[in-house]
Amino acid sequence: VYKRQVSTQSTWGINEMLAGVRSIFQAKTEPPYTDRQQSAVLLDPTARASYDESKGSYTFAKYKGPDPKAIGGDVDVEFTRKALEQSVAKPANAKGVGCDLELLSAIPVDNATFMERNFTEEERKLCSSRPDPIASYTGRWAAKEAVIKAISSSSPDKAAWPGAAAPLAEIEILSSASGAPSVVLHGRAADIAKKAGVSSVNVSISHSGAYAMAVAYAE
Repeated sequence: VYKRQVSTQSTWGINEMLAGVRSIFQAKTEPPYTDRQQSAVLLDPTARASYDESKGSYTFAKYKGPDPKAIGGDVDVEFTRKALEQSVAKPANAKGVGCDLELLSAIPVDNATFMERNFTEEERKLCSSRPDPIASYTGRWAAKEAVIKAISSSSPDKAAWPGAAAPLAEIEILSSASGAPSVVLHGRAADIAKKAGVSSVNVSISHSGAYAMAVAYAE
């Protein structure tokens, strides 16, 4: 129902703009949050705006502050500490290391275009078969980001990655026979790794509460 409402509102908005009823450009005279909410909204990665019919725009009028359960509370503080320690402890044979931490809510799993651009068909089958597909997708997304950082740090002058909007399907995170994640590079990603002198990348994925974390080592 919510998706239909959003779609309907978008269609009405486009029709009104084309008819000249509503301006395509709408200048904002104030931020979507109050002065009192500003710090909490900007520092809360789970903060979400909601549509305010009285203003005809999205605001944080219904925002009540950070939810400890949503952001993981003290459990994730310890989780983050361990992640940082693990990323610093680089093996002697590793040329580069990468670490990434992602909120489960950050991956738009309902966006088909995003999923096809960033996850291979095999990855989508694998994640969709898991008890918690969203956690599985987020863990693999974090792993892809960690792989980029590991290869980039191994040879900063040679590992030139495309822009931030480049698709990540060329970095494939599969599962080995033991269940551990394995990295398979394709296309441009494989070429960049070769130029950087990287022959293989190992990755580890962990989950805790609302977060997924990955550490990668380029060798």
